[in-house]
Amino acid sequence: MNNDVLKAQELLREWLCTKNGIGYNPFKIVYTNKFSKDKDICYIFRFKRALISGWLIAIVYKNNSFSKLNSYIKETELKDAEDLLKTLEKINMKKTKKNKQAV
Repeated sequence: MNNDVLKAQELLREWLCTKNGIGYNPFKIVYTNKFSKDKDICYIFRFKRALISGWLIAIVYKNNSFSKLNSYIKETELKDAEDLLKTLEKINMKKTKKNKQAV
């Protein structure tokens, strides 16, 4: 794995440990794929909460990690990751709008 993937994997691990993630260190994280959006790379990962749990999908994009804790499905991973990215962008737009109103 290259350094960018390792950095993205660590960002995902840190986020998953927060209350916005699963709240603890996942059992396993595996890089699966990537795609480009606006000259930036979105990294796709699958992760397991515990040894006997199923695989879940997550993304890392522009130093932001996100997952809805949906099942990872190899055949639909790109579409599922694009949907996660759309949701992440909406969340970030709401945060930006809220921050502008607070100023």
